[in-house]
Amino acid sequence: MPFFNSNTTELFYEVHGKGQPLLLIAGLASDSQSWQYILKQLSKKYQLIIYDNRGTGRVVGKHKSFTIEEMTDDAIALLDHLQIKKAHILGHSMGGFIAQSLAVKAPEYIDKLILASTTAFMSNRNKSLFEYLIATWIDRVPKEQWIKNLFYWLFSPNAFKNIKFIDAAVIFTLCYPYPQTLESFKAQVDALIQFDSTDFIKDIKAETMILSGENDILVYPEESKKLMGISGNTTFKIIEKAAHSIHAEYPDEFSKVVSEFLD
Repeated sequence: MPFFNSNTTELFYEVHGKGQPLLLIAGLASDSQSWQYILKQLSKKYQLIIYDNRGTGRVVGKHKSFTIEEMTDDAIALLDHLQIKKAHILGHSMGGFIAQSLAVKAPEYIDKLILASTTAFMSNRNKSLFEYLIATWIDRVPKEQWIKNLFYWLFSPNAFKNIKFIDAAVIFTLCYPYPQTLESFKAQVDALIQFDSTDFIKDIKAETMILSGENDILVYPEESKKLMGISGNTTFKIIEKAAHSIHAEYPDEFSKVVSEFLD
């Protein structure tokens, strides 16, 4: 299995397909495998690079605390490891925080930028939500119920009409061999709380697409519009009926919108 070194730490990654490099940065409590829904489609046109953020996947439990800036350094280290001088960057949710940080810290690495289901900073409402999820961690309530409590915020009402989809997502999470720990979940939440790009949004020069789900109740489309202050040529796109986890629930629409923008 491929790993790369970042600040004396080994992080797991995968590369799929050929073409222009596209780095996919996952969100809170998600790792490289969260992109499984779109790998087949997008890898036909791009060299997809996916990896486990600190606190997830094969690096769970190795970091008691970290920041978005340190996670940004991980992304840069991966690109250097693969000898990629320029890539498209797609960050989802927390990954969007990392992508914004990357766009300012190392703009020379970025071709086009996609910020999906994300905003400039965590809302007070979401701070309370994550505190609740921490307080009702899977060791304190039935694991399956905790997962569904999280899914209510990630998927649209239509998704819950598709029993097979939800059941498959729950089973995948329950059986996943690299589950996140409470300590790591809290560390990621703390990193999110500390991040605020309001003052440096204007310094992002990359051509950018801000992508939002019409029914996203975790990061409302209006919250995503706070990123319209980016100086580079910026477009705002809404995918109808989608919620927060656009690429999982609507992989075809997500892949099409991404491809059209990058092409």
